[in-house]
Amino acid sequence: KTPLFQTLRTNKDRRDFITAGAACGVSAAFGAPIGGLLFIMEEVASFWDHNNSGQVFLATMSSFTTIAFLNSLVNDLPHTAYVLFEVNIRIPLNITAVIPAIFLGLICGLLSVVFTKVNLMVTKWRRRVIRPHPLRKFLEPILIAAVYVTAAYCLALLSPCYQTVVGMEDDNEVRWHTENITELSSVGCSTSTFSPLGTLTLKTSKETVRHLFTRQTVDQFPAGVLIFFFLLYFTASVYTSGAAVSTGLVIPMLVNGATIGRLFGLIIVKGFSSIGGGGYTFDQQWMDPGVYALIGAGAFFSGCTRMMLSICVIMVELAGDLHYLLPTMVAIVIAKNTADYFSKPLYHAQLHLDFVPFLPSHWDESMMEAYTAADVMASDVVTLREREYTSVVLAVLKASQHHAFPVVRQSEDGNEKFVGMVTREDIQVYLALPELQMPNTSVAPSADIEINLRRRHGLEADAARRRPNGLEPTSPNSPNDFATENLPPCVIEASKMKWSDWTAHQSSLFLRMGDRKWHEEWDHRLATGASGEGISTLPPVVDLSLIVNRSPYVVPPFFNLSLTYHMFRSVGLRHLVVLDGQTVVGIITRKDLLHFTDKDLRQGSTSEFTAGPSNRSRRSSLAADLRQQTNSPPPMPAATTSVPISQSAGARTTNTEPSVDEFFQR
Repeated sequence: KTPLFQTLRTNKDRRDFITAGAACGVSAAFGAPIGGLLFIMEEVASFWDHNNSGQVFLATMSSFTTIAFLNSLVNDLPHTAYVLFEVNIRIPLNITAVIPAIFLGLICGLLSVVFTKVNLMVTKWRRRVIRPHPLRKFLEPILIAAVYVTAAYCLALLSPCYQTVVGMEDDNEVRWHTENITELSSVGCSTSTFSPLGTLTLKTSKETVRHLFTRQTVDQFPAGVLIFFFLLYFTASVYTSGAAVSTGLVIPMLVNGATIGRLFGLIIVKGFSSIGGGGYTFDQQWMDPGVYALIGAGAFFSGCTRMMLSICVIMVELAGDLHYLLPTMVAIVIAKNTADYFSKPLYHAQLHLDFVPFLPSHWDESMMEAYTAADVMASDVVTLREREYTSVVLAVLKASQHHAFPVVRQSEDGNEKFVGMVTREDIQVYLALPELQMPNTSVAPSADIEINLRRRHGLEADAARRRPNGLEPTSPNSPNDFATENLPPCVIEASKMKWSDWTAHQSSLFLRMGDRKWHEEWDHRLATGASGEGISTLPPVVDLSLIVNRSPYVVPPFFNLSLTYHMFRSVGLRHLVVLDGQTVVGIITRKDLLHFTDKDLRQGSTSEFTAGPSNRSRRSSLAADLRQQTNSPPPMPAATTSVPISQSAGARTTNTEPSVDEFFQR
């Protein structure tokens, strides 16, 4: 109940905080505060509120400042900012370098497609063969590490050694040289010699990138060594990603791209330099393999992730070199568009394998223009009344995993009119109010009701979209019992709650139990029917008007599907109610939109509103089925003397932005 950190106790604020943490992680790991901000805006956040840009940027700067200070202390370099892959020599930009950058972007784009497809094939195989067996899952990383380390060390011992070379320069020529012998690996080599393959395989991945980025070291890594190392590292990085060990993909993608780029630059020097022996003139410095290693790293990274702006900035901040930003941008754009033609982005494809409904930023506009919201909506919607039987509410929570429910009100003509939306989380928090506890009251749904509900409507096979029927209330009430003066005193007392009291109650629950534990506890209570807080002492009727979001986003059935998709993307919706007048006829979620992308499903889809009105009459609501079985007419809402929170607090609205943790509750 502490008043501190109140802004971090809603789902939206927590997701923004997590997003800011991702930006700080990129900033600290790669020394790229601006790149970290652009990274989350372009890739991490499916919906970005620009009001958060300043706060996140401040966080990334603080993260970069902290890590730079710590690195200066560790490396005994006081007051020195640390650049992760800082290049050793600055080379002026030559516009001619743009032409080779185009071809390098094309090559990196094609190889990134191979990397993505092979990685996804390995991931599918691993989930089918390795993941179901804990022992295999445990032994796989050990086997990978043993095989790669053994292969890398043995190959380094068997590879030839090369003599170190001291560079020479005159007024117009640059002769290549090797790095300091202390920076190179001399495993299996004599004095003043080094192993090029050992330098690449026996060093850490970050040190490998630094070696590949070095300039005026043309023949330090011969072409044969680069090809062999690329095949070894590419295979290892493709297979290792997704194993039960923290490996990551960013550094492996940079290493693969830098290796391709350095090999490409070496070929250019050998083929077009006017000086033999690995040298070039000052006018030909743009041919340096270290330059194309930087360009190739960014191009391969972009081909796998399809990011452009953030990678351009990250590569500049990684290397501390702004001169070759233009060729890097050209290669990144070419690689991204080449990879787009053949495959999905790697991160998005992995989300798809995890069944996370992530909406891509671009979709086939021509396809969506031909359809409406009625073609994609789910028509069997579970609805609740403003004043509902507690047994019905509990049975709905138990029988379905929906995250939100439309709330309706029975009008005088017998039709149900849409009032607003209520989330599953708010219902659970509401039912845990101390004011609602009534001793010696039992309203938990019986097992017979639940079995009947699932058997009649196939909830075991399709729990996502069936409207449950067959419920029987434990204590039927007459319509007059729902009048304000006849409501249980605890319900009337709860309806008078202030917004500050509600937030304090909600915060106290989550601070005590935590989100995940809170939902697990509720699932256990509903599954077992055990007595406990919020289950066995509830009143027979509850008033949901306290927690109803009265201003949700709604669309008519004939609303254009393209506009519906953009509404989900731009506003960050989780649910979109489809109304025919004031009647709820459907609901749309992100899963519905992604499900509709399947061509076969799309061809087989038929809208109830294009097939005629006869299908509409077959819809039945949970509340209606319940009242038909009890021969009890629907209760009429009565005006209350108290003002609901949603009105007194300035039209309170529940969060509708997407959350990975809660997608599967629906």
